[in-house]
Amino acid sequence: AGGRILADLTDQRRHPWFVDALYAPIRLRTAGGFVPLVGDYGDPLRAREVYFDAGTRPNDLKEYYLEAWRLTKDPQFAFLTWRYGKRTVEPPEEWARIGEDAKKTRDPLNTVPPRVLDDFGLAILETGQEYDDFTKKRSATLRYGHSHTHGHNDALDLAVFGKGMRAISDLAAREGTPNPRLHKLHNTVEVDQTSMNNGDALAAGWGWLEAFAPSEGVQYAEASQRACSHPQLTTYRRAIALIDVGPEDSYVFNVFRVAGG
Repeated sequence: AGGRILADLTDQRRHPWFVDALYAPIRLRTAGGFVPLVGDYGDPLRAREVYFDAGTRPNDLKEYYLEAWRLTKDPQFAFLTWRYGKRTVEPPEEWARIGEDAKKTRDPLNTVPPRVLDDFGLAILETGQEYDDFTKKRSATLRYGHSHTHGHNDALDLAVFGKGMRAISDLAAREGTPNPRLHKLHNTVEVDQTSMNNGDALAAGWGWLEAFAPSEGVQYAEASQRACSHPQLTTYRRAIALIDVGPEDSYVFNVFRVAGG
């Protein structure tokens, strides 16, 4: 151990990306705490995931939030540390400061705006940020990212959340009959009775975001995808809109365009 530190990643001025990455557990949740299921991760019957991973004990993730608060002093991390953990070895004075900071903000899982996680390949349309009751939140996610190993043939998969539940969800299973990795077992379009991938059932095609416009009352996202398995396609594109029709109700408008198959 020891040696010269070549780069201090906690230097927020020189490495802002490191601090930005600390917010991933917040941004990856939607509709008040649900984790969108991708590949073979999760279970669609599982309820809202308050913690980042269903197999993680609350105090394990508390340590993550605690270190994030110590680095950023962001009240959001103080709130998550205070609410989803309990004091263990922290000095009483520090725990008291965390409690005071936690009072400065609402639960960040309830206030996340519509967003794009581009490196992950997920557009999230979301409404109902004014509510602390997660059953009043609505969201729709459009998956366009590339995956492998634990990935599925899930090109442009659509998931919908509302009324405190997963209304439409990926199966997120590793095995079964029929194989849950198949294209036809996702909320998408199968072309020529063949799963869409890059030559490997565990390697989905390549996708990109065409548009993202989260306006008040109407939010819109559009993405396209290509894959080696389907060179005949000239268009494979999906557009979704989340449209509010009341303070607690929305509907999803969905258009899928395919040409060449």
